[in-house]
Parts: sequence; C-alpha cells; structure tokens
Amino acid sequence: MKNRNLKIINMKNRNLKIINMKNRHIRLFFLILFATSFSNCYSQTSNDSLKQVSSSKTFTLVEDYTGDWGGHLHTFAFTIKGNDIRIQWENPELVKNGKDLDVLLPVSVLNNLENIFINCSQRIMTSKKGSTEHILYKFKNDKLTYIIDDRFTMECNDDFKAWKEMLLLEWRKQEIDFNYHTYTDTIQSNDDKINLIITYNDSNQCDYVAEHESGVSDTNKYAKDRDVNKGQIYFPCKNIREHDYKILKNKIVSIISIKYEMSVYDKTDYVFTQDSIFEIHTSTANAGIFTNSYVKVIQNNLDIFTKTISPVKNNEYNFNDFNKPCSFNDYLFYLTLNFCKKYNIKIK
Repeated sequence: MKNRNLKIINMKNRNLKIINMKNRHIRLFFLILFATSFSNCYSQTSNDSLKQVSSSKTFTLVEDYTGDWGGHLHTFAFTIKGNDIRIQWENPELVKNGKDLDVLLPVSVLNNLENIFINCSQRIMTSKKGSTEHILYKFKNDKLTYIIDDRFTMECNDDFKAWKEMLLLEWRKQEIDFNYHTYTDTIQSNDDKINLIITYNDSNQCDYVAEHESGVSDTNKYAKDRDVNKGQIYFPCKNIREHDYKILKNKIVSIISIKYEMSVYDKTDYVFTQDSIFEIHTSTANAGIFTNSYVKVIQNNLDIFTKTISPVKNNEYNFNDFNKPCSFNDYLFYLTLNFCKKYNIKIK
C-alpha cells in the first residue's frame, strides 16, 4: 500500500511539474507577444525600420493630431519614379478645385524627411516638455509599419511644419493652370544679414485662417507665466484674444506674404479686401511650444496710403512695436505696396 501511495504521489508531482512548465511557456509566449506589439506601437529607437519603409517604391505617412480644440488627419502618399518622387497630400484644408495637393520633387527630399523624424524621435525619448496636444506619425508600406508617438512633447511638430510649408510652396510653383501667377522677390536685409522673401500667388481659393497653436492649455501655469495670449490670436487694437479667426475667400482680393529666409517660423501676411487691409504677423515662441498671430486691420483707402507711406530704414522697423498697437509695420507695408505696384497686383 505504501509503495502504491508513493507511486501516486510521484505521478502527481510529475504532473505538477508538467503543468508548471506549460504555465511558464504560456507566460513566456504572452511576454514575447506583448513586447513585440509594444515595439510596433512605439518604434522610436530603430531608425532602420523607418528607412526600410521610406525607401520602398510606395508608402504613406499619416499625421494623426489631437488637441484641446479638435484634431486632424493628414495623409501623405509617396511614389518613387526614377530620380523623382510624387507626393500627394490629402488635406481637407488645402483642397482646391476638388483636388488634393499633388507635387513632383527630387527623391532627395526624402533624406530631409527621414532626418527630421530620426532626430525628433531621439529628442522625444529625453524630452521634459509637457503638452496637451498629441500627434502620431505612422509610416507604412505594404509590409512594414513604423510609428512615432510624440508622447505629448510636440518635438517633431515645428520641423515637420516647415517641411509641409516647403511642400505647399513647391506645389504652388508647379501649378499647371496658366491663369494663375506666382511672384517672388528676395530682398536683402543688411542689418539682420537675413533675406526677406515676398511672395504672391493668385491661385489661392480658400478662406484665410490665422495660425495659432499651443503645446499647453490656456489655464496651464506654463502659459500663464509667459503671457496669457500665447498660442492664441491677438488683436492689439481691441486688446482681445480669440482661438479662431478667418477672412472669407469671397472677400479676399489678394494676399502678400513676407517671411525671413531662415528656419525659424516668422512671417507677416497682408490680406487685401475691398474695404480693409489686414496685417497678420505669425511667429513661434518658447522653443516652438506656442504659435501666435497678431491681427491688425485698417481701412483700404489707397489714395491715403500712396501719399503717406514712405520708405524707412531697415533698423527702424520692429515686428513687435507695441507702442503703436494699431499701426502697421511701416517698412514691411511699404515693401508690400511696392511689390504690388511692380507686378501690377490688385489690392482693391
């Protein structure tokens, strides 16, 4: 009896060992599965994966943005054709005549795009920035998916925004419809040793929307300590702030844009309507966390302007001259009027 009982106990122990081994294998299986899925969701350390996707003949990039005031989903489709690459940008805000942005560029522009996301991915891992805005960047071809999660840091936003601006500018240059005209002048600024680029394009058929963006909420202490109007649209003449402002396309006669020829985002747009002229100065602040727009408006009285506006020296103008909150930047406005006269651009 004792021997039989011992055999039964030994069999039970053997069965328990088998069960424990199975449980160990099951736990190991799920651990590997979890680690694999996690790496697929947050592939921010393997630059080879990004290059494997972006070097394929066709791939897509999806920018999935979520913020305090809503979100957007922009899709970029890339198709390599020899030494060129076709880029199609599906963006509801830019749709013109029922068509999305479609441009053909040298394939070398991909190197710049790769560098932007390789560098910002590294910054994300060590960033101490805090934001209420969240962006996922999803690169995908027929076999691989590479995802960059900005983790509420906005580290990739400014560089990618500048890349999209380049894309938009190239698209406008390549417009086939010859009823459209694009004029660009570059003026040297001797004091700053930085060029000013003045641009006009009459193909714009969209409402003008003043830009603004904030990496933190309005009530956040970081925003309050640095100025409550950060990341908003400010109207200095009325001393009020708004989160949205647009000028309807059916009222716009023309738009002239002036910006510095440098990586920092800093531009001034002059929007001419039949009755008014708007000066909208847009720039970033606090390492790109905030994008602010300042809107000033005056009556469109061309007779008065042509008689009173006179040239001034470079060192006499200042983008942030708050001593005259309702006055235009004399130097930039003078350049704008001369530019319009040179190319016979309608301003009323």
